[in-house]
Amino acid sequence: MVDRDVNKKGEKRVQYCKKHFDGSETFPFSMIDRNDAKKAGALLENWEYWPNTLQAHRLMLLADQLGKGYETQDLLYAMTYERGLNISSPDVLAQAAQELALPEFVPVYLESGEGYMEVEAADQQAKASNIGVQHLPVVLMGNGAFKLEGVQPVHAYEKAIATCLVNGIVERVRQT
Repeated sequence: MVDRDVNKKGEKRVQYCKKHFDGSETFPFSMIDRNDAKKAGALLENWEYWPNTLQAHRLMLLADQLGKGYETQDLLYAMTYERGLNISSPDVLAQAAQELALPEFVPVYLESGEGYMEVEAADQQAKASNIGVQHLPVVLMGNGAFKLEGVQPVHAYEKAIATCLVNGIVERVRQT
């Protein structure tokens, strides 16, 4: 999901938090389980920017088509929360593409409008649906029959997939 309240170039996390969390300079970590985040490797130790993720979503769309969607998601999270980088920046996204060994045309793709409509449609669908998305990432399985929200340990995904397979409800896995 794309946060429309974030400047297109991203914002310093402290400034964003002041605007959106009752004047507090810090993110209300009560919204996430820090223990689960740490187990998943998300230490949140160098979180400097609150990114506008529209362009990052476009990169993920392309990377997914190239078979590197999950690696791209992991790298973008690390860049944001562990390396203190602003994934709103085209230069940072180009750096991500290079680290992932994505094709050389990625910067040209990011400068174009390609993929924009698909990301917008997915964003609107997620926001308009009745699935009650509250935390990202969200993984829906079995046409929404099973939902995992927020940072989850690996065993939670393994259990969800096994449950869906055993019950024959896996039609597709969609990352929103």
